[in-house]
Amino acid sequence: MLTRKGIAGTEVGQVREVQVKSLSTSKNVEVFQWIEKTGSFVTLILDGKHYKAVCSGKMADHREWFWLGKVYS
Repeated sequence: MLTRKGIAGTEVGQVREVQVKSLSTSKNVEVFQWIEKTGSFVTLILDGKHYKAVCSGKMADHREWFWLGKVYS
């Protein structure tokens, strides 16, 4: 399970748990995948060595999005 909190748009402040499939590709990189209620398929890659997160998704209507951010602990 992955717990996330909305920080923008219509989900601001909302906390949700999503069932994820995870894979550790090395001691620094983890990959998480899940499907949103809207039908969007999301892949989140956490790079612990460089403190970066890459997130991409494909929405139910076939639009795609990509996001790159910094991870703060």
